[in-house]
Amino acid sequence: MGSQKRPNPGKAASALVRPPAWGVVVVRNGAITFANGAFEGLCSTVTGPFARELPAPSARDKPRTLPEIALAGAPVVTPGNERVSVEQRYRSIAEDRWVDVLFSHAHVDVGARGARGGRGDLVVAVFQDVTERMRGDAALLAAEAALDRQERLRAIGELSAGIVHDVSNTLGAIRLRLSVLARDAACMSSQGANITALERIVREGTAILQKLQRLGSDDDDKAPEPLDMAEVVSAAIEVAQSGLRHRANHEGVDIRIENTVPRLPKVLAWRDDLLRIFVNLLINARDAMPLGGCIRVSGARSGARIAVHVEDEGTGIPAAVLPRIFDSYFTTKGGGGTGMGLATVRRAMARLGGTVSVSNHARGGAVYTLSFPVRRRKPAAAVASPAPSSPAAGSPASASPNASTSASTSASASASASASASASDRRDRDHLLNPPD
Repeated sequence: MGSQKRPNPGKAASALVRPPAWGVVVVRNGAITFANGAFEGLCSTVTGPFARELPAPSARDKPRTLPEIALAGAPVVTPGNERVSVEQRYRSIAEDRWVDVLFSHAHVDVGARGARGGRGDLVVAVFQDVTERMRGDAALLAAEAALDRQERLRAIGELSAGIVHDVSNTLGAIRLRLSVLARDAACMSSQGANITALERIVREGTAILQKLQRLGSDDDDKAPEPLDMAEVVSAAIEVAQSGLRHRANHEGVDIRIENTVPRLPKVLAWRDDLLRIFVNLLINARDAMPLGGCIRVSGARSGARIAVHVEDEGTGIPAAVLPRIFDSYFTTKGGGGTGMGLATVRRAMARLGGTVSVSNHARGGAVYTLSFPVRRRKPAAAVASPAPSSPAAGSPASASPNASTSASTSASASASASASASASDRRDRDHLLNPPD
């Protein structure tokens, strides 16, 4: 048998595990005297210029190309400086790429080797593309932050279970007292409207507590239903009014609510979600007006969507804060806020197929805009007309052609009147569901 060529284990290993490509540059007397192929490849693949990130740049630092970085960093480790090595990090201005550079000083005696130049000081700059490492670190931090948020939600969920139990007992006691008052004719004659409103508020509060108990889950056994936007907004205002009155009585701040939401096409939604959305926005508007003012709620239809605006006369939202205003746990109220109110609004709107946005009003204050899809109606099924039947011989119809004609005319008139009434009913229904813009 012929001899077989033995594999080179070192070569096989290098094919499987490639060492990092380090670009090496040698700087001597203010000039680059050597650059390896890895450095040249780095210059051609990573777009510059680069700005220094670490250590923190000074006012004199300016963006540089990789060769300029090598020349500018060399004097830092030349004789006369205490440091013999310095590490810096640069980031590409054109793209998210990072490069680490290690500058090292070396004193060599090249004269002993017979080369020109005799003794000299060299600076060796080693460049390494650390983009993948930086991206991996960023992904790890994002994953850790997500786990931290999940843990906080889990803890909040556990705490909310106890809170729901205690507050539900309190609401149950209030409901019992209200039922006693509702059976008193004298109380109902003088305070019937208030007792009915309190009963509704207690029911809404119980529903909100049940939502809190299912914190972190959007599952709901109930199907969405067509809802009147004006009615839901009025109910939310009634729920929020108690907080407004409390602030007016204890802080001497006058806060008013103007509700001009007209009759609009119905939206397909969960009532609890809609109520929570508007209550959160009303409370947020109240807190944004430390000196009091007016909260305006308006609405209109635009094509296949309904827009509802909630405006306040507060201090507005700083431009730097606007992109984060709907983030979970982000608050501008300091220790007085949880950072969950507007985040809840955004999640609930997404569940309903809608959107929420915010902007600052020209005259001051913030404007929150809610956009809902209009409920689509199912097309009415076409009613097939029955085929005319031939009268049998000897039947009254055949014996009396005039009677047949008269009956046919009467039936046609009746069918025409019925079809006209149905069309009129449909027009009335369409007008109620979709009033003209």
